[in-house]
Amino acid sequence: MHHRGTLELFHYWTQQRAGRRAPKRADISPAGISAVLGNTFILEGNGAHANFRLAGTRLCNAFGKELRGTALPDLFAPRDRLLLSKSITAVSGGKNIIVGETVAEAACDKQVSMELLLMPLSDDNIRMLGSLHFLQSPYWLGSAPLRNMQLIALKHADPDRELVSLANRPPVMLPSHMSDDLRPRMWHIVDGGRSNGTAPTERTGNLSLISGGKTD
Repeated sequence: MHHRGTLELFHYWTQQRAGRRAPKRADISPAGISAVLGNTFILEGNGAHANFRLAGTRLCNAFGKELRGTALPDLFAPRDRLLLSKSITAVSGGKNIIVGETVAEAACDKQVSMELLLMPLSDDNIRMLGSLHFLQSPYWLGSAPLRNMQLIALKHADPDRELVSLANRPPVMLPSHMSDDLRPRMWHIVDGGRSNGTAPTERTGNLSLISGGKTD
C-alpha cells in the first residue's frame, strides 16, 4: 500500500470489522471515510458480475460516467478481466484482500496510475468495499475520460498479519504492456501465507497460482 488514502480505508475497514472476518455493509459509514469517499466504492455480485453499487464522485468524474451498475472488470482491458474476476471471487469467498496497481488510458492519449484496494463485506448479498486512488494528479484528470485500465501488479494479502508485512512483501509484477502479438501474458498470483520455495502449486494456461507470499 503506497497511497495514504488506501491505508486510511484499510485501517477503517480493520477497525469496523473488530476481529471478525469482515465488517457488514451497515458498519461502513460515509462520515467515517469522508476524506477518501470520492475514491471509494462498493461492489455487489461476484467475479465478472461484480457491479458498482456505489462509487465516489471523483471516480465517476474520472471515468466520465456514472459507474453504478457497471462491472468493475469491464473497466479493464479484455486480457485482464479473467484474472481480476478470479481475484474478486477469492476476496468474496475468504478473508483475503487485494492490493494492486493499475494504469488507465485517457482520451487525450495520456496515462495515469492508480492503486486498487478490495476488501470483503460480510452480508447476505456478496458485497465488497474498495477504492481506486490516483498515484499522480495530472492537470487533465477529470476532463479526459479514463478507459482501458490495465493491471500492472497484484497481490493478495491476509489482513490479520501485521500491516508492515503488506508493505514489505512485494507485489507480483505483471508483464509490461507489450503487444499481444509479441508474447502471451503470464500471470502470477501470490496468496497470503508461507511457502517453502517450491514451484507454483497450480498452473492453468498462462495463469500460475503460487501458494504463499513468504518463502523460507
